[in-house]
Amino acid sequence: MKQKNNKSPESEGENTSPVSYGQSYEDMMHDAVGRIINKTFNVRAEFGMNSTEYRRAKDRLGDDLYRLGYVYVPIRHSRYSIGCIGDTILMKLPLNKRGILKALAGKWVRILHLNSGGLTMHCMAGYVHVPEEIEKKLVPRP
Repeated sequence: MKQKNNKSPESEGENTSPVSYGQSYEDMMHDAVGRIINKTFNVRAEFGMNSTEYRRAKDRLGDDLYRLGYVYVPIRHSRYSIGCIGDTILMKLPLNKRGILKALAGKWVRILHLNSGGLTMHCMAGYVHVPEEIEKKLVPRP
């Protein structure tokens, strides 16, 4: 007699629920841009938050992302479940998105918190290809 496998898909790290538009998901940094972002913020860990090397690396990252088609997006703190500088999320934008992100409506977008000032987070947002196997593993943020 066969025994049932009582493991739930969540315990294996898979998200079986369908992806919902406008929901923030953990960024798995699965592509080349994700690796560039990781490399930049590893400089912070190596040299410290106030080091000249870190500031230069962060400025280069902003320039590189702009060249790749990312746009500057000012976002209020605590919006989209984005935390500290260097935090990234993935989001499938709603089809009725307005404003600067309207061109990306209905697509997967990576949002990176690059700087802060006052009540606003200075973020960069751009299209990211999320393969189906990665999409199944995404974990929603609260």
